[in-house]
Amino acid sequence: MRADALAGETVTTDGEGDGATADDLIETSVTTPNAGPITIEESASTSVSSGYSLLGHQVTISAPDATATSPLVLVFRVDASAIPAWYELGWIGIVRNGAWVGDCTGAAGAATPDPCLARRERLADGDVQLTIRTSRASTWQVLAPRRQPVEIDVKPADSANVIKLSSQEFPVAILSTPAFNATTQIKRASIRFGRTGSEDSLRVGKSGPACGNTDVNGDRLPDLVCHVVTSKTGFTTGTTEALLRAEAVDGARVEGRDAVRVSK
Repeated sequence: MRADALAGETVTTDGEGDGATADDLIETSVTTPNAGPITIEESASTSVSSGYSLLGHQVTISAPDATATSPLVLVFRVDASAIPAWYELGWIGIVRNGAWVGDCTGAAGAATPDPCLARRERLADGDVQLTIRTSRASTWQVLAPRRQPVEIDVKPADSANVIKLSSQEFPVAILSTPAFNATTQIKRASIRFGRTGSEDSLRVGKSGPACGNTDVNGDRLPDLVCHVVTSKTGFTTGTTEALLRAEAVDGARVEGRDAVRVSK
Protein backbone atom coordinates (compact mmCIF):
# COMPACT_ATOMS: atom_id res chain seq x y z
CA MET A 1 0.00 0.00 0.00
CA ARG A 2 1.02 3.62 -0.53
CA ALA A 3 -0.17 6.85 1.10
CA ASP A 4 0.95 10.47 1.34
CA ALA A 5 1.18 11.26 5.04
CA LEU A 6 1.15 14.55 6.89
CA ALA A 7 3.61 15.17 9.72
CA GLY A 8 2.45 13.20 12.75
CA GLU A 9 0.06 11.06 10.72
CA THR A 10 -0.23 7.26 10.98
CA VAL A 11 -0.51 5.03 7.92
CA THR A 12 -1.69 1.45 8.47
CA THR A 13 -2.32 -1.71 6.50
CA ASP A 14 -5.28 -2.44 8.79
CA GLY A 15 -7.86 -0.62 6.73
CA GLU A 16 -10.57 -2.96 8.04
CA GLY A 17 -9.76 -2.08 11.65
CA ASP A 18 -9.94 -5.73 12.73
CA GLY A 19 -6.30 -6.21 13.66
CA ALA A 20 -4.26 -9.17 12.47
CA THR A 21 -6.26 -12.26 11.50
CA ALA A 22 -5.61 -15.83 10.36
CA ASP A 23 -6.10 -14.58 6.78
CA ASP A 24 -3.91 -11.51 7.26
CA LEU A 25 -1.22 -12.59 9.71
CA ILE A 26 0.55 -9.27 10.21
CA GLU A 27 -0.65 -5.68 10.29
CA THR A 28 1.76 -2.75 10.18
CA SER A 29 1.38 0.91 11.03
CA VAL A 30 3.85 3.75 10.50
CA THR A 31 3.71 7.09 12.30
CA THR A 32 5.97 9.68 10.72
CA PRO A 33 7.20 12.95 12.25
CA ASN A 34 7.73 14.34 8.73
CA ALA A 35 5.34 14.67 5.80
CA GLY A 36 5.90 12.52 2.74
CA PRO A 37 5.01 9.28 0.93
CA ILE A 38 4.87 6.01 2.85
CA THR A 39 4.75 2.53 1.34
CA ILE A 40 4.25 -0.76 3.19
CA GLU A 41 4.74 -4.04 1.34
CA GLU A 42 4.38 -7.57 2.72
CA SER A 43 6.13 -10.54 1.16
CA ALA A 44 7.35 -14.06 1.88
CA SER A 45 11.03 -14.40 2.75
CA THR A 46 13.45 -17.21 1.98
CA SER A 47 16.18 -15.70 4.16
CA VAL A 48 15.63 -16.00 7.91
CA SER A 49 18.20 -16.14 10.73
CA SER A 50 19.25 -19.71 11.49
CA GLY A 51 17.29 -21.25 14.35
CA TYR A 52 14.35 -18.88 13.92
CA SER A 53 10.98 -18.83 12.17
CA LEU A 54 9.28 -15.90 10.48
CA LEU A 55 6.01 -14.86 12.08
CA GLY A 56 3.64 -13.56 9.45
CA HIS A 57 5.40 -11.96 6.49
CA GLN A 58 8.45 -9.84 5.81
CA VAL A 59 7.53 -6.15 5.75
CA THR A 60 9.34 -3.60 3.59
CA ILE A 61 8.66 0.04 4.44
CA SER A 62 9.69 3.30 2.82
CA ALA A 63 9.05 6.56 4.65
CA PRO A 64 10.58 10.03 5.03
CA ASP A 65 13.84 9.86 7.00
CA ALA A 66 13.55 10.91 10.62
CA THR A 67 16.05 11.31 13.47
CA ALA A 68 16.86 9.37 16.62
CA THR A 69 15.37 12.14 18.75
CA SER A 70 12.22 12.41 16.61
CA PRO A 71 11.90 8.94 15.12
CA LEU A 72 9.47 7.00 13.01
CA VAL A 73 7.26 4.76 15.13
CA LEU A 74 6.47 1.37 13.59
CA VAL A 75 3.96 -1.05 15.07
CA PHE A 76 3.82 -4.68 13.97
CA ARG A 77 0.87 -6.80 15.10
CA VAL A 78 1.08 -10.59 14.54
CA ASP A 79 -2.01 -12.77 14.72
CA ALA A 80 -2.17 -15.32 17.53
CA SER A 81 -2.63 -18.14 15.00
CA ALA A 82 0.96 -17.61 13.79
CA ILE A 83 2.40 -17.96 17.31
CA PRO A 84 2.79 -21.47 18.79
CA ALA A 85 1.29 -21.79 22.26
CA TRP A 86 4.63 -22.79 23.81
CA TYR A 87 6.34 -19.51 22.82
CA GLU A 88 7.26 -17.14 25.61
CA LEU A 89 6.65 -13.48 24.82
CA GLY A 90 10.29 -12.57 25.44
CA TRP A 91 11.43 -14.95 22.71
CA ILE A 92 9.75 -12.90 19.99
CA GLY A 93 11.99 -10.26 18.43
CA ILE A 94 12.52 -8.31 15.25
CA VAL A 95 15.32 -7.72 12.75
CA ARG A 96 15.90 -4.84 10.36
CA ASN A 97 17.84 -5.70 7.23
CA GLY A 98 18.95 -8.91 8.93
CA ALA A 99 20.26 -7.26 12.13
CA TRP A 100 18.58 -7.84 15.50
CA VAL A 101 16.90 -4.83 17.09
CA GLY A 102 17.64 -4.30 20.79
CA ASP A 103 15.49 -2.75 23.50
CA CYS A 104 15.20 1.02 23.79
CA THR A 105 17.38 2.34 26.61
CA GLY A 106 17.36 6.11 26.16
CA ALA A 107 14.96 8.97 26.78
CA ALA A 108 11.25 8.39 26.35
CA GLY A 109 10.24 8.64 22.71
CA ALA A 110 13.81 8.48 21.37
CA ALA A 111 15.39 5.78 19.23
CA THR A 112 18.30 4.83 21.49
CA PRO A 113 19.87 2.72 20.15
CA ASP A 114 18.67 3.40 16.63
CA PRO A 115 16.56 1.38 15.83
CA CYS A 116 15.18 0.00 19.09
CA LEU A 117 12.30 -2.07 20.41
CA ALA A 118 10.17 0.18 22.61
CA ARG A 119 7.49 -2.30 23.59
CA ARG A 120 6.65 -5.99 23.27
CA GLU A 121 3.16 -6.99 24.39
CA ARG A 122 0.59 -9.76 24.16
CA LEU A 123 -2.85 -8.35 23.45
CA ALA A 124 -6.16 -9.54 24.90
CA ASP A 125 -6.92 -11.64 21.80
CA GLY A 126 -3.53 -13.38 21.94
CA ASP A 127 -1.92 -11.30 19.20
CA VAL A 128 1.63 -10.06 19.79
CA GLN A 129 2.48 -6.43 19.10
CA LEU A 130 5.94 -4.90 18.75
CA THR A 131 6.58 -1.14 18.75
CA ILE A 132 9.77 0.11 17.11
CA ARG A 133 11.46 3.51 17.07
CA THR A 134 13.81 4.18 14.16
CA SER A 135 15.22 7.01 12.07
CA ARG A 136 14.90 4.89 8.91
CA ALA A 137 12.37 2.39 7.64
CA SER A 138 13.66 -0.47 5.40
CA THR A 139 12.94 -4.23 5.68
CA TRP A 140 11.68 -5.91 8.86
CA GLN A 141 11.03 -9.46 10.05
CA VAL A 142 9.27 -10.52 13.25
CA LEU A 143 11.03 -13.71 14.34
CA ALA A 144 10.78 -16.33 17.05
CA PRO A 145 12.97 -19.37 17.74
CA ARG A 146 12.02 -22.64 16.11
CA ARG A 147 11.52 -25.72 18.25
CA GLN A 148 14.27 -28.36 18.35
CA PRO A 149 12.90 -31.58 19.87
CA VAL A 150 15.51 -33.91 21.35
CA GLU A 151 15.48 -37.28 23.03
CA ILE A 152 16.76 -37.34 26.59
CA ASP A 153 17.67 -40.29 28.81
CA VAL A 154 17.40 -39.78 32.55
CA LYS A 155 19.92 -41.98 34.36
CA PRO A 156 21.14 -43.82 31.22
CA ALA A 157 22.35 -46.82 33.21
CA ASP A 158 18.91 -47.31 34.81
CA SER A 159 16.15 -48.37 32.42
CA ALA A 160 13.53 -47.70 35.10
CA ASN A 161 14.73 -44.10 35.66
CA VAL A 162 14.23 -44.35 39.41
CA ILE A 163 15.15 -41.14 41.20
CA LYS A 164 15.47 -41.07 44.98
CA LEU A 165 14.80 -37.68 46.52
CA SER A 166 17.46 -38.48 49.12
CA SER A 167 20.17 -38.74 46.45
CA GLN A 168 22.50 -35.82 45.85
CA GLU A 169 22.57 -35.89 42.05
CA PHE A 170 22.07 -38.02 38.94
CA PRO A 171 22.99 -37.87 35.23
CA VAL A 172 20.79 -36.82 32.33
CA ALA A 173 21.82 -37.46 28.73
CA ILE A 174 20.78 -35.41 25.73
CA LEU A 175 21.08 -37.78 22.79
CA SER A 176 22.71 -36.70 19.54
CA THR A 177 21.46 -37.64 16.07
CA PRO A 178 23.20 -37.44 12.68
CA ALA A 179 21.45 -34.08 12.19
CA PHE A 180 21.92 -32.64 15.70
CA ASN A 181 25.11 -32.88 17.77
CA ALA A 182 24.03 -32.19 21.33
CA THR A 183 27.62 -31.77 22.52
CA THR A 184 28.29 -28.79 20.24
CA GLN A 185 24.88 -27.35 19.44
CA ILE A 186 23.49 -26.70 22.93
CA LYS A 187 24.44 -23.78 25.17
CA ARG A 188 25.19 -25.75 28.31
CA ALA A 189 24.60 -22.83 30.70
CA SER A 190 21.06 -22.50 29.32
CA ILE A 191 20.00 -26.04 30.26
CA ARG A 192 17.05 -26.27 32.62
CA PHE A 193 15.79 -29.62 33.90
CA GLY A 194 13.16 -30.84 36.32
CA ARG A 195 9.44 -31.13 36.89
CA THR A 196 8.52 -28.13 34.70
CA GLY A 197 11.64 -27.60 32.59
CA SER A 198 12.37 -24.24 34.22
CA GLU A 199 14.52 -25.55 37.08
CA ASP A 200 18.15 -24.38 37.17
CA SER A 201 19.31 -27.73 38.50
CA LEU A 202 22.65 -28.45 36.81
CA ARG A 203 25.61 -28.95 39.08
CA VAL A 204 28.11 -26.21 38.33
CA GLY A 205 31.81 -26.51 38.99
CA LYS A 206 34.72 -24.12 38.66
CA SER A 207 34.81 -24.66 34.88
CA GLY A 208 31.05 -24.36 34.37
CA PRO A 209 28.14 -26.84 34.15
CA ALA A 210 29.07 -30.42 35.04
CA CYS A 211 28.57 -31.85 31.55
CA GLY A 212 30.64 -34.22 29.45
CA ASN A 213 30.57 -36.06 26.14
CA THR A 214 29.74 -39.78 26.23
CA ASP A 215 28.03 -42.17 23.82
CA VAL A 216 25.37 -43.60 26.15
CA ASN A 217 23.28 -45.52 23.59
CA GLY A 218 25.95 -47.16 21.45
CA ASP A 219 25.18 -45.35 18.19
CA ARG A 220 28.74 -44.00 17.89
CA LEU A 221 27.53 -40.43 18.33
CA PRO A 222 28.69 -38.35 21.31
CA ASP A 223 25.84 -37.52 23.67
CA LEU A 224 25.80 -34.64 26.14
CA VAL A 225 25.64 -35.97 29.71
CA CYS A 226 25.04 -33.49 32.52
CA HIS A 227 24.71 -33.99 36.25
CA VAL A 228 21.76 -32.40 38.01
CA VAL A 229 21.24 -31.72 41.71
CA THR A 230 18.22 -33.71 42.89
CA SER A 231 17.00 -31.11 45.37
CA LYS A 232 16.85 -28.47 42.62
CA THR A 233 14.70 -30.44 40.17
CA GLY A 234 11.38 -29.72 41.84
CA PHE A 235 10.54 -33.44 41.80
CA THR A 236 8.18 -34.82 44.41
CA THR A 237 7.05 -38.34 45.19
CA GLY A 238 4.75 -39.34 42.37
CA THR A 239 6.35 -37.18 39.64
CA THR A 240 6.21 -39.25 36.44
CA GLU A 241 7.82 -37.05 33.81
CA ALA A 242 10.99 -34.96 33.56
CA LEU A 243 11.29 -32.01 31.19
CA LEU A 244 14.50 -30.49 29.82
CA ARG A 245 14.67 -27.15 28.03
CA ALA A 246 17.70 -25.32 26.64
CA GLU A 247 18.83 -22.91 23.96
CA ALA A 248 20.74 -24.08 20.90
CA VAL A 249 23.71 -22.06 19.65
CA ASP A 250 21.62 -20.95 16.64
CA GLY A 251 18.83 -19.66 18.90
CA ALA A 252 16.43 -22.60 18.55
CA ARG A 253 14.64 -23.80 21.70
CA VAL A 254 15.57 -27.35 22.67
CA GLU A 255 13.04 -29.52 24.49
CA GLY A 256 13.05 -33.17 25.60
CA ARG A 257 11.04 -35.36 27.96
CA ASP A 258 11.52 -38.69 29.69
CA ALA A 259 9.51 -40.81 32.09
CA VAL A 260 10.75 -41.03 35.68
CA ARG A 261 9.84 -42.83 38.91
CA VAL A 262 10.45 -40.64 41.94
CA SER A 263 10.68 -42.09 45.43
CA LYS A 264 11.83 -40.91 48.84
